[in-house]
Amino acid sequence: MTLFLSRLDLNMRHPEVQRDLKDCYLLHRRIYDLFTDWEARPDQPRVLYRLELERHRVLLQWGTRPDWSALPQGYLMPSSDDDLGFDDSQVPTKRIDQILASLNVGTELAFQLRARPEKTADRRRRRPIGDQAGAVAWLVFQSDHHGFEIPIVNGLPDVRLTLERARPGAKVGEFNQALYRGRLRIRDLQALTRAVERGIGRHRAFGMGLLSLARLPS
Repeated sequence: MTLFLSRLDLNMRHPEVQRDLKDCYLLHRRIYDLFTDWEARPDQPRVLYRLELERHRVLLQWGTRPDWSALPQGYLMPSSDDDLGFDDSQVPTKRIDQILASLNVGTELAFQLRARPEKTADRRRRRPIGDQAGAVAWLVFQSDHHGFEIPIVNGLPDVRLTLERARPGAKVGEFNQALYRGRLRIRDLQALTRAVERGIGRHRAFGMGLLSLARLPS
């Protein structure tokens, strides 16, 4: 099935952008309002997104075409040229399912993932993992179920981790996030493709779980 990745360059001076960035629920609603015909089905790619605030942008992955006209006028900045393979349309977009299909078992790729690592407590409740070792162990566990492995360098998984703690009283979508950057090796291409299509972990409707892949520099 076809899968696309779009880059939404935010106009940080726009009042609606400023409002959405202060409330994870508003940003969630803004994103999902682009997909009035989308239904959550296990056989279809999910709508996944990741806010990259330091770059003033949202990366948005979709299989059902969004209605860009649902965005307020001026919400996005004009697209700029880059070397990431996006086209030059109003909302820079590239097709990624064909890239996934060209990969092979054993290929190593750079990856980025924002997720909320959690552990089960009392057999029912899930609690966030707030330490580096536990968050890395969570990712290694996920890799076992999603068709990839994290190479070991000097006895440790080759991953850089930034834990982002929420403010006291923050909303659920702002709570204890982990940003992973590193290198992975494909073990099962079908399972990895499904992980890209469906996302990894919980709270995917709030900007978690988008697994971004890129070729390693030669």
